[in-house]
Amino acid sequence: MVEKLSPRQRVRMAINHQEPDRPPIQFYATPEVGRLLTNYFNGQDLKEVFELDFRYVGPKPLKKSRKPMPGSGIDVYDMWGAGYRNSPYHLDAIDMGGTYPEPVYLPFAEFKTIDEVTRYPWPSPDDFDYSVIPEQIKGNKSFAIVLGNAGIPDIINGVGVRGRGMEQLLMDIVLHDKVGITIIDRQLNFWYEYLRRGLEAGQGKIDIVHLGEDLGTQKGLMVSPEMFDVFFRPRYQRFFDLA
Repeated sequence: MVEKLSPRQRVRMAINHQEPDRPPIQFYATPEVGRLLTNYFNGQDLKEVFELDFRYVGPKPLKKSRKPMPGSGIDVYDMWGAGYRNSPYHLDAIDMGGTYPEPVYLPFAEFKTIDEVTRYPWPSPDDFDYSVIPEQIKGNKSFAIVLGNAGIPDIINGVGVRGRGMEQLLMDIVLHDKVGITIIDRQLNFWYEYLRRGLEAGQGKIDIVHLGEDLGTQKGLMVSPEMFDVFFRPRYQRFFDLA
């Protein structure tokens, strides 16, 4: 019988292709599902209910996002300047609905010159306080500590769907458009430094760097293996080497 392991031990064993006492568990849900589950479990912390093995840490934002103008049709902006409208949805199969943020303003969609990219008010890694990370780790020592999320670097969704437009982004990559590539690399450089500072603040106690990208659909790949090797792989490799 395998002895009960700490969450951190369990995750490390699994990563090293060793069999732990049980598979590590992670959990994500939309806000609506999260509320339903929280109510079902009488307000208990879902991390405890599902015995999640991971705990996320990260810097504290020092700047607030831009406020939408009344009547603009935009409910919230992200730090890149993309504007979103909260759009309703309903799932008939389970009779449940909610809202999701639909991008309605793409800040880089009309950029034609490098000068426009240079003059844009880009967010900076300086806009975050990384000194809070050690205390976050201290409170979760027995868990696998994670820095990052599925939106980093997220070229296709992050720059495409929420900044440049999906079609335009893919055309930028295929045609090696200097403006589009500069926008992509500007965001990637931000995320690289953001993670580097976070790892530095973690002082070697962060176990996992969480990265994400959408490279496929339910029908197949969004980019060819050749395009992945030429364009995506070297950009991801910087992050892998950092971790």
